[in-house]
Amino acid sequence: LRARRADTVVVPLRDGTLRLPGIGRALLPGGAEEAELTAQAYGFTVRAGGRRIRMGWSEGLDGRTPHWQPVRLFEAGGWTVALEDTDPLRDRYPWPPEERLPASGARAWADALAGTWALIQRHLPAYAPGISAGLRSITPLSPRAGSDTSATCRDAFGAVGAARPAAPALLALLIVHEFQHVKLGAVLDSCDLYDPQDTDRYYAPWRDDPRPLGALLQGAYAHLAVTDFWRARRTAAESAAGRARAESEFARRRRQTTEAIDTLARCGALTGPGKRFVAGMGERAAAWREERVAPEALAAAADSARRHRDAWRARNAPRG
Repeated sequence: LRARRADTVVVPLRDGTLRLPGIGRALLPGGAEEAELTAQAYGFTVRAGGRRIRMGWSEGLDGRTPHWQPVRLFEAGGWTVALEDTDPLRDRYPWPPEERLPASGARAWADALAGTWALIQRHLPAYAPGISAGLRSITPLSPRAGSDTSATCRDAFGAVGAARPAAPALLALLIVHEFQHVKLGAVLDSCDLYDPQDTDRYYAPWRDDPRPLGALLQGAYAHLAVTDFWRARRTAAESAAGRARAESEFARRRRQTTEAIDTLARCGALTGPGKRFVAGMGERAAAWREERVAPEALAAAADSARRHRDAWRARNAPRG
C-alpha cells in the first residue's frame, strides 16, 4: 500500500477486522476470515465476504470513508507521532487502552500534543531531538487509569501509552519520563550494563518494594528526566504556586535520583560499559547539587526522604 503497488494480496482478518500496521484498520462485514487487498492510485480496494469496498487515500485519512479507521498522525515542528487507537495488540500496558477516539477526542489529543511539544522544545530542549527521532507511537490509555498515568512496553521500541492529562505540562512530564525507558531499553538491547545473574534487591527512594538491579537502573534513568522537568518548571510555571511546587519537587526528586545513582555506583554488579553509563548519570546529577534551592524545600525533601526510608525498612524488615 505504501508503495502504491497494484499487486493483489490475500491477508487474514481478525474478528472481521483488516489490520494494516501503521496505516489503520478496516471493519469488514460478513464474517470472512480473509480478504483480498489491492493498492491503486486513488487508494485501495478490499474484497471480503462477497463485498467490494473502495477506500480513497485522502478521503480515508480524513476519516470519512465508512468501515475505514486510519491511524491519525500528529505532526509539528519536526516531530511526527501516531495516535495509535486501532492496533489490536496495543493492550500490553498495565492499564486498558482507549477505544477508537471520536473526532473530538483526536482533536483534544492533537491540541495537547501541540502544547506539550512546544513546552519540550522551549524548556527541555535536550530531550527534543531524541523524542522527534524515536517516539513514533502514543497509545491513548483509558481515563479510568488516571490523568497522570503512563507506561512503556519493553519489547515495543518507540511506543508509549498515556492517559491524556488536562495540562500540556503534565503530558510533557509523562513523555520525557517514558521516553527515558524507551532509550534505555534500546541501550540494553545492544549492550549489557550489569550482571544479569545479580539477584540482590535494592532500595529505590520512590518505591515501597525492594527492586532488582535492572529496575533500579530504569527508575534512576527515568528520574533524571523527571528531576530535569521540575528543575525547568521552577522558572517556566505560570503561577507562583506552580513555581513553588516545582521548587519542592525539584529538591525531592534531585535527592531521590542522586541516592539511587549512588546505590548503582556501589552495587558491584555493573559491567565496564555500565560503570561508564552510571558515571555519566552521576555527572548530570552532580551538576544539579550546586543549584540553590529554597531552605524550606530542602528541609521538606530531607523529611520526606527520612520518612520514606523509615517506612520502607519497617515494611521490608525480616519477619520472625
